[in-house]
Amino acid sequence: MNIIEHVWDHLDRLVRSRDPLPKNKQEFWDALQEEWYGISLDYIENLYASLPRRVEALRKAKGEYTKY
Repeated sequence: MNIIEHVWDHLDRLVRSRDPLPKNKQEFWDALQEEWYGISLDYIENLYASLPRRVEALRKAKGEYTKY
């Protein structure tokens, strides 16, 4: 239900798709920051827009597992 989990997953995929991959902690930190600040507002807005559907799916599932 928490959309931040989708943002973390998106960030993970962005960093893992870099070529070349970060080679040390500093490069990793730099990559995280660069990708974090590069996440589009459209992506975040789409996640927020999905909340009513998520709530409805959760309600229909009576609090059980949903595809979200």
